[in-house]
Amino acid sequence: MHIEVLENTKEKVKIELTGENASLPQAVATAGWSVGGEIAAVQEHPFVEQPKLISLGSNALKNLEKAAEKVVSECEELEAEVKKALKK
Repeated sequence: MHIEVLENTKEKVKIELTGENASLPQAVATAGWSVGGEIAAVQEHPFVEQPKLISLGSNALKNLEKAAEKVVSECEELEAEVKKALKK
């Protein structure tokens, strides 16, 4: 995955995730709303456009970082639960 910053202002951060499908950006956007941010995942066309994340608000960058941390934490929890379930 390659991340390109398309816009980074005080109240808006827009990044493009090259080489990803819509799943990861959607997970980050969902997590963003749960941490109090306004984050959207956008992919205008799956064959010609790369997915993007857009974070808005006074803490746009911080909310995007918190959302990414939440997704990582949830993935680690999923990994632990899968390992536990497969040992049975």
